[in-house]
Amino acid sequence: MNLIEPAKRFGHVFADGSTRLRTLLRDAKGGEVRPKALEDCLTGWGKSALRIMKLDLHVSGKPSETPVLFVGNHISYLDIPVLMSQASIMFVAKREVGRWPVFGTAVRKLGMVMVDRNSSGSRQRAQEAVADCILKKRRHVAIFPSGTTRLYEEIPWRWGAFQIAQEYGIKIQPFRLRYEPARAVAYLMDDVFVPHLWRLLGHEKLSGWLEFHEPVAVKDPEKECKQWWEWSRATETVIARSETTKQSQ
Repeated sequence: MNLIEPAKRFGHVFADGSTRLRTLLRDAKGGEVRPKALEDCLTGWGKSALRIMKLDLHVSGKPSETPVLFVGNHISYLDIPVLMSQASIMFVAKREVGRWPVFGTAVRKLGMVMVDRNSSGSRQRAQEAVADCILKKRRHVAIFPSGTTRLYEEIPWRWGAFQIAQEYGIKIQPFRLRYEPARAVAYLMDDVFVPHLWRLLGHEKLSGWLEFHEPVAVKDPEKECKQWWEWSRATETVIARSETTKQSQ
């Protein structure tokens, strides 16, 4: 692929998201965004972004029709449009994401919950914002309990999301994700956003698999956090096998 193609794809993703966002905010006229308009904006942009980025997504299960707290593994910033393509979802993200090109502008203006992970006060406000978003605004919210992107979920999840669900009587809906080529999509500690996105946009084809479990109530946050962390890790055997095969070729 020539160097022009990634730039064209980046421009299309940015322009499409900006157009949808402007339309959404214009229709709201400074007031509350209509739920249907928000859903059309988020899912429409998610599907468009995946199409532009040449991601072939395979989905099993389906997202809940009633507002839930989605929890699952976190591999890449690509997880956001992947999940958005399936449902109108607000995200809890680290504050740094709000400064990212393209994605940062969108998450700030759409009302995503931003949290400073080093501030206990910020975490408490985020918990209250999550509950308010689900119970009062009647919107889905997604939390990545790993706290950051990883190719493999070796480190146990934080169970704060499960505590929120138990405390406020909110159901969780677990999901798990994987991609091919796995490492090309994964956004890891040493990666830099713009060069990584540029390389990703240069791929002729990407594949993704997204599986939704049925929504469940949380009774024991710590125990069930471990249970669903282990469930999410079932994808790692497939990822490891794929990476080993690629390296041997």
